[in-house]
Amino acid sequence: MIAQISSETVVSLTLSQLIAVLVSLGTLITFLVAATRYVERYRIQLTQNQADISELTRVVKAQQEQIGRLSEQVATFFKMFQSKSKTTPTRRPGDKPNV
Repeated sequence: MIAQISSETVVSLTLSQLIAVLVSLGTLITFLVAATRYVERYRIQLTQNQADISELTRVVKAQQEQIGRLSEQVATFFKMFQSKSKTTPTRRPGDKPNV
């Protein structure tokens, strides 16, 4: 038995395949649009994060400089304190003042 296919069946199959391809293309386009929007949001967030990191880096550097200055001041204070404690004897309760 030989199967016979009419021209209407061929057109019908071709039309259904065309519809399937169009649906697939529509789905692909929808996916690409969504992916593009996601990538754009991610890029904007990344740019904001980079700006935040730059600002935080600037703040940390300023604080490190301030800590360095404070460390120098503390070191100077302790040097002065040590030099004064070596030259000036400490009085104990009951000691007579030097005249």
